[in-house]
Amino acid sequence: MDSHGPGIQWSRTMTTLNGLQDRVAAGNEAEANQAGTVVPECPVCQGFGFYTVDVAPDHPDFGAAFPCECRQRSHRRRTLERLHALSYLEAVRDKTFSSFLQEPPGYGETARASLREAHRRCRDFAGHPTGWILLAGITGCGKTHLASAIANELAAAETPVLMLTVPSLLDRLRATFAPDAPQTFNQMYNLVESVNVLVLDDLGAQSSTPWATEKLFQLLNERHVRELPTVITTNLPLWEFEPRLQSRLGDKHLVNQVHINAPDYRVWSSDPGGETWADLNRLDLHQGETFDTFDVRRAERRNGQQDRLAMVCQELEQWLEQPRGWLVLAGAPGSGKTHLAAALANRWRNSGRHVLFASVEDLKDYFRRTIQADGAAAARRTAQIREVSFLALDGFSDTWESVRRGSGWTEKRLRSLLEYRFDAGLPTVITTHVEPERWERWFQHRVFNARKSRYFRLEDPPEAVR
Repeated sequence: MDSHGPGIQWSRTMTTLNGLQDRVAAGNEAEANQAGTVVPECPVCQGFGFYTVDVAPDHPDFGAAFPCECRQRSHRRRTLERLHALSYLEAVRDKTFSSFLQEPPGYGETARASLREAHRRCRDFAGHPTGWILLAGITGCGKTHLASAIANELAAAETPVLMLTVPSLLDRLRATFAPDAPQTFNQMYNLVESVNVLVLDDLGAQSSTPWATEKLFQLLNERHVRELPTVITTNLPLWEFEPRLQSRLGDKHLVNQVHINAPDYRVWSSDPGGETWADLNRLDLHQGETFDTFDVRRAERRNGQQDRLAMVCQELEQWLEQPRGWLVLAGAPGSGKTHLAAALANRWRNSGRHVLFASVEDLKDYFRRTIQADGAAAARRTAQIREVSFLALDGFSDTWESVRRGSGWTEKRLRSLLEYRFDAGLPTVITTHVEPERWERWFQHRVFNARKSRYFRLEDPPEAVR
């Protein structure tokens, strides 16, 4: 022990603390002067930012300086201001939960129900942000609006949140390498990596350079490992991402996948009197048609047929894990092709993804009705169907004779639609009872193209089920 006793030790400690407080106060004042503000005097620390407690020299807290709550509030405020400046929240401040149309006039019930469910799940996340939420769907279906609503609600509650498009994020990271950059790469990267809630809009729209791919994966992987709240929007199905990222986005224990099954609102609102592809969707009429319920139909067949059908079902389910191109189910009426097409579509939709299940005749009627629409509107409506992520067309019949003769406007539209999806490799399921020898040559060549198409011929059903 110091020979001068505890009084001298206390004096030395207080001298050190006073010096510390002087430096802190000077720093606070300089920071305030730079910002053009006046530092209010805190009744706890008198503006020093730290405080000490009046305890006996032998107390564990004797001589300790504690950060004042006013300093923590000031630091939090500066963090929120910095995040707001980095985000583009100012540009989307009108995108709130109250301004989101859950039931746009003219939308079908399937689309309205999907929008209501997406709104509910996003609002729940904003109220208690845990895990990840992945918003998927076509352009204009409402993903960015809901992501912005989440960010705006969290910002209003003073929760640190950063919202950026993925291309903008990568641009900001690249900009840190400039000689006059205000931040280093590590500073910017660490901020994004550790922010309380990160909102990334338009994943998949970025340029896929090796550097961008690697940095984006590192960032998302770190947040995945730490289970930090993250909101992501994308137009792409999961299978189009690289396997590592696909694994993180598909983690059902952490990621809440919300697929919005609605048309492009911007297209619809510019032509409010027109139909949308959602009006054609008939999948709700086939909700009970799944792979499990198809077992009953197999039981009515002979043993050999049951085995072959079981193998077909297994191959269909495997195809659905990473669907690409055409899948054609052929067979006589009652063979089960519509049931299996609906089973594929239901499995796809139940995993939270986009699907259109329509009869060929309904689609042709839709094309006929668009003849009366102006050209631009008709083109927009057709594009909605052409780009849908999963299309099932039921009831392909022998309608190609008029095409071969050079007539049949609706058949030509249908052919153009199918050829586009074939060339793009978009998942398309087709059912038909027509024998292959009666198909048009262009259709035959595509169905039997082993790289882009799968063909299954279902055996004729027993007489009892015809």
